[in-house]
Amino acid sequence: MSKIHIVDTATFEKSTWQFRSDGIVVVTIKKNVHIELQDSMAEERYLRREMARYLPMKLMIIPGEGASVSKEVRDYSNRPEAKSMIKAEAIVVNSLAHKIMANFITKFYKTPMPIKVFNDQDSALDWLINFDE
Repeated sequence: MSKIHIVDTATFEKSTWQFRSDGIVVVTIKKNVHIELQDSMAEERYLRREMARYLPMKLMIIPGEGASVSKEVRDYSNRPEAKSMIKAEAIVVNSLAHKIMANFITKFYKTPMPIKVFNDQDSALDWLINFDE
């Protein structure tokens, strides 16, 4: 099996997206940022325009300490058009606040693809690697 490496990177004001050779995209949200609707819209436009070859993707989200997202972002990200970009989503939580928010999202937002919450990156990656479409 070949070694996994980063094949592409997209850096935004509040997050970094790393596109891995195994098809998994790792989104790292910076510490102490609040993701607003304009941030999410700019990322989606860029991904559709510049990174379409990676869509739909298996996504691992790692929120930085103190990071948060607005309700408008949660609603915007839950649109069918946005969800069509994602095959499966793993959210890695490192704090109680992130765990509460991630569990809220998985329970109350209807999504066409599976979303799971993990306490560590290794478990999240394992699930994404073994995810069958």
